[in-house]
Amino acid sequence: MEIKELINNNTAFHLKPNVGDTIWYIGANGNICPTIYFEVETDLAMLKNGWIFPTQKQAESNKERVMAEYKEVMDNGTK
Repeated sequence: MEIKELINNNTAFHLKPNVGDTIWYIGANGNICPTIYFEVETDLAMLKNGWIFPTQKQAESNKERVMAEYKEVMDNGTK
């Protein structure tokens, strides 16, 4: 993680969210959605990959990166 990203606060969670926190994610269709963090397997996987965010603004600013990463994952699954 670059210092510039930390200063601009454009990154995913630096610390794990608490159960019950509202988080934001980018769906595979590009929609930005709020949800509640429950620490289930999908939450943990998305957290590990940097695909959940504490605010809608942060999700929006990371949409291009996340969509590219989704595409990479999907393309690898079809080979």
